[in-house]
Amino acid sequence: MSILVTGKNGQIAKDIKDYFDLSFNGKRIFYLGREELDLKDKNKVDLFFSKNKIDYILHTSIIGGRRTKTDTFKDFYDNLTIFNNVYSHIDKIKLFVNFDSMASFDRRSNMNNIKEEQIFNSLPFDYYGLSKNLMTRIGLHKKFLNLRIFSCFSVNESNDRMIKGNILKCLSNQDIIINQNKKLDFVYSTDLMRVIEYFLANGMQKYNDYNVCYDEKYCLHKIAKIIKKQTGSNSQILITDKKNGISNTGDSSRINSLPINFIGLEAGIAEMVDKMRRKLWIFVW
Repeated sequence: MSILVTGKNGQIAKDIKDYFDLSFNGKRIFYLGREELDLKDKNKVDLFFSKNKIDYILHTSIIGGRRTKTDTFKDFYDNLTIFNNVYSHIDKIKLFVNFDSMASFDRRSNMNNIKEEQIFNSLPFDYYGLSKNLMTRIGLHKKFLNLRIFSCFSVNESNDRMIKGNILKCLSNQDIIINQNKKLDFVYSTDLMRVIEYFLANGMQKYNDYNVCYDEKYCLHKIAKIIKKQTGSNSQILITDKKNGISNTGDSSRINSLPINFIGLEAGIAEMVDKMRRKLWIFVW
């Protein structure tokens, strides 16, 4: 009996490995990347499932979605191919957990406390968002759980992401630069792991689609001030465009209905600052 985690080289899979390591309640965890299994190859995926008894799938594998690279139709097609090849084995398992994104909504308009059911009224214009949207629509199955992440912060995220990047800047006394101030839902990786842990232990609940976000909504300027406070930095916060940007926040009613204790954004940033300080100290030492 075991758990399959796809996309092992991505942030979420790395966060899962840091939290669960190699097992959960006696179940072995497979962390698979492209070098271990080409998920675009249906025959290889089918062979893997014929040789291994899998209880749960944590599907984090995804192509695209980065600001630094324009997504293509091939990315769109490959994402759906990968999803379909893995999803086709859902009848053999107990639970398929799909990690969704705010991009599955239409990001051209403001998302203020957007509810999960709005996914069926949304049609993203970009290839990455459209692939995410279709995965959610396809996954209408009693064993399919969709966890929508607006933005997740952890020590494993890229150095150019909002929270990690600005912690690094503050620790080196560089200024924080924000293009446009806006509200954006961030969730601390440990809280996401607690959500995963809950569903692995308890199975499906009332809904199969949850926004993983907090009640309180923060703007980027407020988050920057929290980072400054937690690092004790004298860095300046500079906003280059005074016009407010498009907000991306989700309704948290469904996730809050579950008995999960969250660390929260401010305490999560404090914990992350401590982890990064210790890593930097080890590096310097």
